[in-house]
Amino acid sequence: MLALWKKDITLQDPWVPTQDLGSFPYKEITVPASEAVPVEITFESVELASDQIDPALGEVKASYDQANMEDTAKEEYPKVWSDLKKYNEFARQNAIDEVTEGETRFKVYKDEDTDDQLSLISAAGIELKRSDSGIVSYFMSVHRINLGFEPDYYEVYGRSIDSSSGRVLTLNDILTDTGGLAPMIWDGLVENGSRTDSDPDKEAVIELLETAIHGCRDDGSFGWALEPAGIEFDLIESYSDGEKIIHTKEKAFIPFSVLGQTVRDGISGESDGGTDQ
Repeated sequence: MLALWKKDITLQDPWVPTQDLGSFPYKEITVPASEAVPVEITFESVELASDQIDPALGEVKASYDQANMEDTAKEEYPKVWSDLKKYNEFARQNAIDEVTEGETRFKVYKDEDTDDQLSLISAAGIELKRSDSGIVSYFMSVHRINLGFEPDYYEVYGRSIDSSSGRVLTLNDILTDTGGLAPMIWDGLVENGSRTDSDPDKEAVIELLETAIHGCRDDGSFGWALEPAGIEFDLIESYSDGEKIIHTKEKAFIPFSVLGQTVRDGISGESDGGTDQ
């Protein structure tokens, strides 16, 4: 296996928490949802492709999203713009690295005797879930699709910030109690069709989710982001099709109405936290 390969990220990987959710005390957001106004963020897709590869043999390319805001919005919400600029730089540099490393891997595969046309493709993206003067929340992902020549690679990160202060939010800022969250995520996976309650690994997955929540897991296998009406959790799931490992993204959405009184005031737009719009 080439040293340039990135590690496959899965929720099932052995993982030791480096943080504890309990060490992040609750802090009130600056602007409650009931007073928040929309903040417009736009995106443009960019693609880089290697010019070192004979098109008859294949391709090496990387695409990525770049975020932007109107100048007036940048001035009004400088912390949001600063956060997005960091994402933009990451996505741009990731694409450059993917193409550079892809050229090396491409040549190795060809030297190892493959007559098939070879495509090494990667993408870095951002999925905006909430954008207002109270909270900006999004998922950032990196995905490699290499069509059987090497394992797929998928990682996802959730990020939520206070729009005014730029402070990164934790689940302690959103919920008063996360004790029952892991089973709720499992129920969301079942509702979304990626799991069933008869799955033999149900209890093991719920235990992994509890560890991920309380350990603030951020290695690319687990993330969450806020929507106006609830919280979405994304997980990287892995399975074998008999020839190679496939990585997919599983989603579980938990409405604020289901979370009820555990939702802190100001998050869902209602003073009681449990009856969202």
